[in-house]
Amino acid sequence: MHCIKFLTTSRGFLVLLILLFSFSTSIAQKVDQSTREENGKCLTCHSKRVVSFTSDSLGKTYKQKMYTDCIIDTSLYYTSNHFNFKCIDCHSSDYEIFPHNAQLRFEELPGCLDCHGDDPAFADFHFEKIQEEFDQSVHSSKHSDQFTCWSCHNSHYYKINARDRKQNLKQTIAYDNAICLSCHSNYDNYRMYVDRLNPNVTKTHDWLPNQANHFQNVRCIECHAKVNDSLLVSHQILPKSQAVKKCAECHSANSRLKASLYKLKLSDPGLFSDRNIGDAVLIGSPRSTTVDLLGNLLIILTAAGLVFHMTMRIITRKKLLIMTEKVYHYAIWIRLWHITNALLFLTLIVTGFSMQYTSPENPLIPFQTSTTLHKIAGIVVTFNYLFFLIGNYVSGNGRHYKIEFKGVIVPVVKQLRYYVIGIFKGDPHPFPVNRERKFNPLQKTTYIFAMYFGFPILAISGLLLAFPSIFDLLGVGSLIVADVLHVLIGIVMTMFMLIHVYFCTIGHTPTSNFKSMITGFHDIEE
Repeated sequence: MHCIKFLTTSRGFLVLLILLFSFSTSIAQKVDQSTREENGKCLTCHSKRVVSFTSDSLGKTYKQKMYTDCIIDTSLYYTSNHFNFKCIDCHSSDYEIFPHNAQLRFEELPGCLDCHGDDPAFADFHFEKIQEEFDQSVHSSKHSDQFTCWSCHNSHYYKINARDRKQNLKQTIAYDNAICLSCHSNYDNYRMYVDRLNPNVTKTHDWLPNQANHFQNVRCIECHAKVNDSLLVSHQILPKSQAVKKCAECHSANSRLKASLYKLKLSDPGLFSDRNIGDAVLIGSPRSTTVDLLGNLLIILTAAGLVFHMTMRIITRKKLLIMTEKVYHYAIWIRLWHITNALLFLTLIVTGFSMQYTSPENPLIPFQTSTTLHKIAGIVVTFNYLFFLIGNYVSGNGRHYKIEFKGVIVPVVKQLRYYVIGIFKGDPHPFPVNRERKFNPLQKTTYIFAMYFGFPILAISGLLLAFPSIFDLLGVGSLIVADVLHVLIGIVMTMFMLIHVYFCTIGHTPTSNFKSMITGFHDIEE
């Protein structure tokens, strides 16, 4: 939207004209002068919307509108793949005679193989295989011989696409989809081949989740063509009954997009990226094995450490008679927020794990269900977080999250030593909960990190991934950062949840802390 607004200004339009002129001029300079002069004879009429001609017999000059399909945009032609062709290289030389013979309109134009077939210079593009695929596609089998290469690819304006790793993928997607939509969303063009109304594209795809996002980020052929990894672009368009409708065919480690849309965007492996999909972010297709292995290892080590700690507590348990009293510590709004937050985080962890790690053939939760639940839970937990911030400010509960950084290390280490050693020896708690203190120094530090640093990063990166179109101005790279951050912080927050739940069992009884979050009363030592 910002780009459109900029281009409608006089300065923006001038910049666009300069860029287009510079680009077209650089290409046009390669055109042979003889070709330009020869084509000029045709383009004198065929580059204009209104043409003038004189009748020798009547001695009159007439003006007529040129038939739209016969108008050639010279700036587009001389920047196309066929920019150095003379008109009569493809059209009959009889067109040099004016007025043109009416029978010339029935001439059979050459196809791709007439120039590119069995030519070693174009062997890498496999034009013969493309022709075979086209012959097997619904475009060829269901329509007449009038449906040719030029039905989709304009011979005057065709430009190489999907062959450059450095290309702007969004432009390629828009260019290729425009080819499909030139018939499938254009009544006149569609009726050239089918004697019925063309279906409404948005209605026929109303089953597709995040429809607009899919239309902007994948090509029609990703779902409607048979994947062929040996071709740059598949040309075997399948019947609609065989179109891809399973999310996991794209949103998985073995995504079909790697053999089609992203095949030339595959990059060399790095610390935070496998030889995967370049700049793109594809939910369900892990970006980095390194990040995944590191995350899984940390979660496993955390769980193993907690099991070991619990085992040692049981072995060294000593029955101590401690007098306690109940103090009302947790207001109703804190308890509601805490219980809601716990349920939402559990939903996010389970659905996130299902999307990231489980097999698409046997998912923990069906992909569409998990993505929907994950997005809803993410939005709700974000509003729940805002409720937490407002509640802390209004009620004064935020004072429990304030920390003096000066001298903070000593009490944190003291508390940590108690959890690692002292708890097994029966030492008294160095910082027990009292009427003024809800959290010990280690709790306070980790809660501050989780609630004021970890969660905001998790929420912002999640919003970037859920609604990427909102953040287009940040560039494609912003999504890559968001993807890696979301996974890493998600892993850290999962570890925090495991530790938090386990340490809630370290109370006067294993369930006392859980009960306090229901009743609001906490047991403190007298």
